[in-house]
Order: sequence, then structure tokens, then C-alpha cells
Amino acid sequence: MSDTLGKTLRLIHAGSFLFAAAWATEATAQLLSQRQCQTTWQGKLIRGIVQVERLPYSQTNRIYGRFHDERRNLMEFEVITNQPGGVGGMWFNNARHRETHITLVVLDNRTFDIHGPAGTARYACK
Repeated sequence: MSDTLGKTLRLIHAGSFLFAAAWATEATAQLLSQRQCQTTWQGKLIRGIVQVERLPYSQTNRIYGRFHDERRNLMEFEVITNQPGGVGGMWFNNARHRETHITLVVLDNRTFDIHGPAGTARYACK
């Protein structure tokens, strides 16, 4: 099958809320899913958005989360994967140079875990 940008239609299908969409190959990432999610970490509520984008040039998905705690500290994570979950990084207050390696595990269509050096956080999504 030809990978001519902007012309080839492909279908992505997987069993989780993170990976289900039809998409058209184009030069930019296509948003597949976006959800409001939250977790409690060290007694603090953290809320934000998790989105999944299709990266047509690498035929993978980017899972990106952007969260804030009650003091407006910014927490972000990113996983590049072709399956429901994978290995990526997490950083705080835009300090990507101090990235922490994480593993994201999809549990069901509304729940996922992030495992990192400090422990595991379970996220629930709407």
C-alpha cells in the first residue's frame, strides 16, 4: 500500500478508549481522542486532559497528558506507541530536561496507570 501523504486512508482499531478511530494520512498529527481525567497523588487531586494523536509519518500514536494540581503546578506526560500503553516520559513545570521515564498501562476504557520511579498513579477518565 502506498504511503502518499494526504491521499491514503487507513483504519486504526484497538480495544481501548485510547485507540479507536478512522483517519486520513496527512502531514500533521490527527486528534483521535480527548478525555478529562484525574488522579490523587500524595494526597493531592490532579486534573487535566489526556489526548491521543495519530502521527502519520511514523504510523504510531502519541498519548499526551497535561495536568494541574490545586497550586497550578503543571504535570505533563507523553508516550509514543502503537499499542494501548507504552514507555515514555513525564516532566513538571515545563522542565522537560528533567524528564522522568514512565510506563503507561491502559486498564479499561476509562482507567489507566502511570508507573514511575516514585510509584504508580491510577487515572480515571470521563
